[in-house]
Amino acid sequence: MPENNKKMCQLFISKSEGILDEKIKNIKKRLKGKINLDTDFMVFDNPDELDEKEFINFLTIPPFFSDHKVIVIKNIENFPKKIIEILTDRIKNLEKDSSIFYLITATSKKINKKFLDSVKAKGKVKQIFKPKTGSIKKWLKEKQELDGIHITEKAAETLIENVDRDLTVLKREYEKLLLYAQSQDGKKIDIDSVNHLVSRVYNLKIFDLIDSIGEKNKEEALKALKSLLLESDNLIGVVTLTYRMFKTILYIIYGQSQKAHELVSSNINAPDFMVKKIFSKYERFSKNYSEREAIRAMGLLNDADISLRDNVTPSKNIISKLISEICK
Repeated sequence: MPENNKKMCQLFISKSEGILDEKIKNIKKRLKGKINLDTDFMVFDNPDELDEKEFINFLTIPPFFSDHKVIVIKNIENFPKKIIEILTDRIKNLEKDSSIFYLITATSKKINKKFLDSVKAKGKVKQIFKPKTGSIKKWLKEKQELDGIHITEKAAETLIENVDRDLTVLKREYEKLLLYAQSQDGKKIDIDSVNHLVSRVYNLKIFDLIDSIGEKNKEEALKALKSLLLESDNLIGVVTLTYRMFKTILYIIYGQSQKAHELVSSNINAPDFMVKKIFSKYERFSKNYSEREAIRAMGLLNDADISLRDNVTPSKNIISKLISEICK
């Protein structure tokens, strides 16, 4: 537990409730085994349902089974004036040997001045402006809360997918969306905004092309190829991955699902849920091709691979012809 009164009272200010909740959660973890969390740790987070008697008792009665007790007050700016006055007085008179630790959060800087002064004098005030988490979903949630914008759930999923779950790329693309959001009513970003402003990373464009071939959608496959060629004309990787897809499709057509699943798993360095997702997609694609068509596609892919390595015909022409032949 804290050894001086500067640490006996801490106020954390952030626009992101997610960040503040994570801060409380981490402090509670550190307290495990040091205090009795059932009797000497209490959270007050709803002023409308506040039991004033319970609140006063927790502040004034010594800890039962611990040397210290912890009171957590979330969103102090929402609490009634009377409660804030009680807290101000107690914090102002906080001593080094106090048995109570005050952990307070606020999502607004509009905090009672006397209360804030008492915390600054006897405790510590920390403002949090940046997400601390390494989780890409948490980072996005916390960052938009901090910046006062709203990205819809579908838009957030698409954004994360478009950057291939790369936090560095996400941070760069987020800045575009933040600027755009400032001009929108309600500062809201929907899926159309993400699709318009955020480009998919190169390796995802490759998968867009392969998936379109799997769907036997010639128009979408050629569109994906055009997008891919804006970044690179080295398309041997496309041929290799498409060949693997058709090999998996053939296993599925032959009723050898176990072999098909093993092939996907061995070629993709990804969690089990992602392997399962890709395998399910290939199962769907297998309904678009007969055995003869799948075998023919693998032959065409072999021919395309040789042509690409000869480096005589432009890769664009080779893949465009390949798509037309497979998807007809």
